[in-house]
Amino acid sequence: MATTTIRPVTRRDRYRVAAMMQRSWIDAYPPMVPARHMRRDTTRSIDLWFADRMALPGYRAWMAGTPAAPLGVCASYPVRPGLFEIDLMFVAPDARSAGIGSVLLRQAITAIDGRHAACRLWVGTRNVRAQRWYARHGFVHTGLKLLSPWNGFAWQVSEMHRR
Repeated sequence: MATTTIRPVTRRDRYRVAAMMQRSWIDAYPPMVPARHMRRDTTRSIDLWFADRMALPGYRAWMAGTPAAPLGVCASYPVRPGLFEIDLMFVAPDARSAGIGSVLLRQAITAIDGRHAACRLWVGTRNVRAQRWYARHGFVHTGLKLLSPWNGFAWQVSEMHRR
């Protein structure tokens, strides 16, 4: 992978990052999420959701690429003392398999390790590709599953913790 700049997401980056997240979502999830639910997310609605997330205490988001052309984003936040959650992980469809996701995830994990905290994430139960990817990065299934409501769709997710 060529050198990729990783930096915190700023308020000014949010809309373009949201557009990249939308493209990634539309590219990766059609087999798992009904199309009528996918169409409800617009770049604007994702941007507003992301703004709310970024306002959470301790929320940190990093992006790869440039402000004009984001290639990926990863974010985490403290759930409670001693536990952080990887909140989101998206890589632009045309930038996948180039190591960008790994660099972004390592950035988040390094920040969490610096706080001597555990790390968890939730991944779509049917998203086997993502589950394998997270496993390669040291995450293991806890066995906990739940239904997470999203746009009128009950999305089943599985919890993974980093070893």
